[in-house]
Amino acid sequence: MATLVRAPLTSDLTTPVCKISERGADWDRLHLIDLDNLHGGTSPDKRRICRVHTDYHQVGVTNRDLVFAACNHDPTGTDRHRAEMNFQVRLHWAPATLRLAHGPDGADKALIADAAGLLDASDIGSRFEDVVIGSGDHIFSFTALRFRKAGLVVHLAISSPRCLSRALEQSANGCIWLLPTGECLRHRAIAAAHGLAA
Repeated sequence: MATLVRAPLTSDLTTPVCKISERGADWDRLHLIDLDNLHGGTSPDKRRICRVHTDYHQVGVTNRDLVFAACNHDPTGTDRHRAEMNFQVRLHWAPATLRLAHGPDGADKALIADAAGLLDASDIGSRFEDVVIGSGDHIFSFTALRFRKAGLVVHLAISSPRCLSRALEQSANGCIWLLPTGECLRHRAIAAAHGLAA
């Protein structure tokens, strides 16, 4: 089996070029998507599910990527709205590995467990160039630091600056992609500082 040699993806926050949307065809990316966070709650309607999915794909998801997504659900199966929501989430996010969780921080904990399994079981830095954490929750801060220690650039995809915890922001060394506007908040600030803002 031939070894793929590629230029490393580095976090360069000194130029107004966003690395999250500028990736090579041979770069593999890991995605951890907290759908409850990006949907703004545990009971989104079909339109919101579709909007988040469309916005997230601006980040750049290819068939080479490994995508884990999680959301809360009704474990009793008696809530028709949640059943329809789960169907819509599965429909939109296929072929991602979708974790249906429940309880406080259930979706977060499911994604963190997936990340821990990858970090503990393999040399993740030889498989992936970077990781996108689709959440602004502080609970992902330690996981982000573990990814950085493994040599990955950690990007964030968020639904709103208000939803981004300071701890997670400081743990990420890549871009912070604002889904509704399709722009990187870190590089927007750098561009403005260099007088390149539109």
